Amino acid sequence: MTMRLRLRLRLRRRQAMDDELTVDGPCEPPRLLAGAPAAVGEVVAGRWSVSEIRRGGQSWVLMVDDVERGDRRAIKIPRSGSAVGDAELAMLLGLEPHPHVVTALDETSIGGRRGIVLEYTPSTLADLLRQLHGSPSFPSSIGRHTGALRPTEAAPVPDRLTQVLQGVCAGLVHLSKRTEMAHLDIKPSNVLIDDTGNAKIADFGLALQVRIQGGRFPSARGGTWAYAAPEALRQEPCDTRTDIFSFGVLLYQACTGRLPYPFPLASDPATQRTQLLDYYASDGPRERTQELYYWGQGTLTQVPVPPPGEDISIILSSCLQVLRENRPLSFRHLAPMLDAGLRRPPLHTTAVPLVEADEHRRELALSHALLRLGRFGEAVNHLNRLLTAPLPRELFTEVHRTAVDALTAAGRHLEAAALRECR
Repeated sequence: MTMRLRLRLRLRRRQAMDDELTVDGPCEPPRLLAGAPAAVGEVVAGRWSVSEIRRGGQSWVLMVDDVERGDRRAIKIPRSGSAVGDAELAMLLGLEPHPHVVTALDETSIGGRRGIVLEYTPSTLADLLRQLHGSPSFPSSIGRHTGALRPTEAAPVPDRLTQVLQGVCAGLVHLSKRTEMAHLDIKPSNVLIDDTGNAKIADFGLALQVRIQGGRFPSARGGTWAYAAPEALRQEPCDTRTDIFSFGVLLYQACTGRLPYPFPLASDPATQRTQLLDYYASDGPRERTQELYYWGQGTLTQVPVPPPGEDISIILSSCLQVLRENRPLSFRHLAPMLDAGLRRPPLHTTAVPLVEADEHRRELALSHALLRLGRFGEAVNHLNRLLTAPLPRELFTEVHRTAVDALTAAGRHLEAAALRECR
């Protein structure tokens, strides 16, 4: 039995159960989570059957099944009700697919809100850390762990965790393959994990293409303060090294189950940011990097618990430097350090090409985003490639219409008229 047939039978059984439960009255609609753009069991945009809804800090994520093809996907929709930013959409759709970066496949509209269709992943690094370490906990006071710290045998980092950490680093290397990119929100919940245990970096709402203009890098617009570098906390210019700091926080938490601060963090974001700004204005962070570098050779006052091994500790001391210029230059430089620290061979990744239907829909969605951004020439180039590909009639009609619109918007009226006549 094909996946498509199984899905259709499942939908029919669900409808039959609804009918049985409501034979004495009208069928009630599925329960809608407060503020959510859809309900579990609802078929949205004429194509997607919603199986699960997750609520993030800024977005809703709908886990959906394609009723035609049987594929499972995720659709990210902003909670505010505003549309997904075209710059974010164009950036995501323009990224070359990579095994360790979540792939954007299409755009769609649900309840009047525009969303991004993404590949489906069942869990996150946050889920894995809860399994390994339990609920997050923080030290109650400075100097809780004192005395000479020279463990006779460091607990190894679990293989499934080393695989994820290497994958995060590989994904971040890929993001700067062509143009340097700063993600600016690296944290466990933004690292997705697929069925094979591979990590995929997600949530590019704050990401910036790093292009120096007037001698300055782009400035940070926000982020999750517990993982933010000092320059991001101060909303100063950032680059890839800002992500390297966040990766250092993530690496420490992954290995120890704690965040690398000698005090409990407030739950309120504004208070938390003030705490961290005060901390980075003190001598504490400099002492922290020294304690990490000289692992097992002194007392700890700024590090809650020792990392599992000197090699990991030295990597952390490098990533968590307060001054950006003292951190590793890029993730390409950090990757071999991480491999050595985890005592693992380099991670070899093999890109799996998208199926043709997904590749075509992805390029068309990118063309729409570029048109809305006024980048008409780029849109025309993508549409030209699509027009030369073997497309289903319905998709060809949409591509043809979009290409005419793109040429017209670019002021290429003669070409638009000629294309309009050629169908």
